[in-house]
Amino acid sequence: MQRALEYPSLELDALHHQKDWPRPDMTRFRAQVSEFIDRHDDWIIDGDSQTVADLIQSRCTDIIWLDMSPPRVLIRLCLRSLRRSVGRTTLWNGNQERLQDLCSLDPEGSMLAWALETHGRYPARFETMCHDPALSHATFQRSKGPRNVVRLVRSGHHVFE
Repeated sequence: MQRALEYPSLELDALHHQKDWPRPDMTRFRAQVSEFIDRHDDWIIDGDSQTVADLIQSRCTDIIWLDMSPPRVLIRLCLRSLRRSVGRTTLWNGNQERLQDLCSLDPEGSMLAWALETHGRYPARFETMCHDPALSHATFQRSKGPRNVVRLVRSGHHVFE
């Protein structure tokens, strides 16, 4: 989507996941997100982090939730993580996913376990955000998948106006 709109974009995972996967310094993480927003009039931030939600939501114009079913999320995560770990793909800050993490039941170390633990929280959170008077300046979009967002952008019904 960032390419379709040609706006500067920030992937929160790239800031959050430091070399060797330590927990980030949250003060620094918040400062980096704030600096990105300050540098650009228009922007796209990809990701979800409660640590910086207040910074992003207070200044965003649109919020898009990719509301995919749990099986679809798990299949996509599993295939992506498997491809990355077998292919030794370098991710943010030199990190690599490992097969043992894919099989882990620990949400702190496994994307699959994390997705299983957190997926059910999003519908209520999105609904709450939609009705939050502090976010009345934002347009909310709910999409069942990334292709729907791209179609929305390409159709001319831009959510970023």
